[in-house]
Amino acid sequence: MGDLQTLSSKSKVWASLGKLLEDSCRVGEGLLLKCPFHPQSTASAREPNDFSIKFCLQSCATELVCGHQCQELCHLEDKTHTEEFRCGLPCPRTCPEGHSCEKKCYERCYPCPHRERVKLKCGHENELPCKSLRLPTKCSWSQQVRLECGHVLRLPCGSEEVDCPEKCDYVLPCGHGCDLLCHGGKGEHNRKCLRPCTLPRRGCRMSKSHLCRKLCYEECELCDVTEPIDLPCGHKNALVACHINPSDYECREKCMRRERNCGHPCKSFCYECGHRGCCEPCKIRSWRELNCGHKTNAACCDDITAVRCMRPCEKNLACGHKCPKLCYEECGPCDEFVTASAKQSSCGHATKIPCSGGGDPETASIPHSGVCSEICGKPLGCGHSCESLCTDCLSGKLHRPCLKTCQRKLLCGHICHGVCGLPCEPCKQRCPLQACSHSKCRAKCVDESCSLHCKVTHFFNLALRNRS
Repeated sequence: MGDLQTLSSKSKVWASLGKLLEDSCRVGEGLLLKCPFHPQSTASAREPNDFSIKFCLQSCATELVCGHQCQELCHLEDKTHTEEFRCGLPCPRTCPEGHSCEKKCYERCYPCPHRERVKLKCGHENELPCKSLRLPTKCSWSQQVRLECGHVLRLPCGSEEVDCPEKCDYVLPCGHGCDLLCHGGKGEHNRKCLRPCTLPRRGCRMSKSHLCRKLCYEECELCDVTEPIDLPCGHKNALVACHINPSDYECREKCMRRERNCGHPCKSFCYECGHRGCCEPCKIRSWRELNCGHKTNAACCDDITAVRCMRPCEKNLACGHKCPKLCYEECGPCDEFVTASAKQSSCGHATKIPCSGGGDPETASIPHSGVCSEICGKPLGCGHSCESLCTDCLSGKLHRPCLKTCQRKLLCGHICHGVCGLPCEPCKQRCPLQACSHSKCRAKCVDESCSLHCKVTHFFNLALRNRS
């Protein structure tokens, strides 16, 4: 197929071939197409798209596996009819009972949809499915039956004794029904009613306004809904939980008593004053005058008569001296000291003696052992004078040990340099004696480790034992 005129003008070969074709009448307007299965069906292809046109309008008529012939138009694709082809003719098969299949040929036949009216043993006629299904025959009729419990039920024909599916009609003490399945008076009724409670909440002041939110068998909850009420204390529109008695409510407002006896306003909560029956004692501190004339920083609620004044007493005793005690204490004897003359003192010095209440040292007893602050000065047995206070020496009766340096000569000839009032310790200097044969002795005077016991060492040790 092609343009013979164009080909002949371009090639001498095609020019000679074209003449031969025209002479043999082999040149036309299109290419003749024939159906390979139906030769009588032809078409002329003038354009390339003409090859894709299905020009054969004959029926396929191919015998299928099911026994039918293909009713579709002639087709080149799937000539074996095994890929996606489905026969749409009525199914020719029958069930074991001889009922024709009502489905299409490609659909599955089972189960048989045929139904027929049959009279059963009970006397009722029913439409039953095909016997090939082997289903149990059951009467579809129903009838009303009154059970022993009194309920009337519609039961299927032939039903045996059944349990009543209705709810028990018994009314519980709460007013609700039993709600259990009918037990025909056998067994116990429901003990826990699961319906919402219809009673007001416990302690509710508003009658039936606030219903309980729990289930009927549960204990009713306290009514916690707040309502504005006027309190006995005088405060208005206080939001109080419904179950609380207004007289027991703890009012959180400030006390309405503006001033107390002291003049200061009450700062407590209203319920605090209500529990006490009066306002809280005022604890504001201020300077208040005591009975003695002094002032103290005390709270308004403090009892001034019971406060002890801790200041020094300002009263004068009979002797003229100030009282040495605190203001709250009872005035007692004078503990001041007065200076007494030397002739009045047992030690011979001018001393400080107690006032004795009179304040006149001349009237004091003679001699008087007062507190002497003078140096004793009396000679001691060592030859030194006593340098302790007269009071420490008990007015010369018992002197303290002398604290000066000892100047006594030891048996070895050395001078003691210890404390005078203490016993002289053994000499620890080198031995200066060379009178014996041990002139080169390098031991100390008190060293007893020397194996050569000279007379000097013997007498020295003997002296030490006697002193100890």
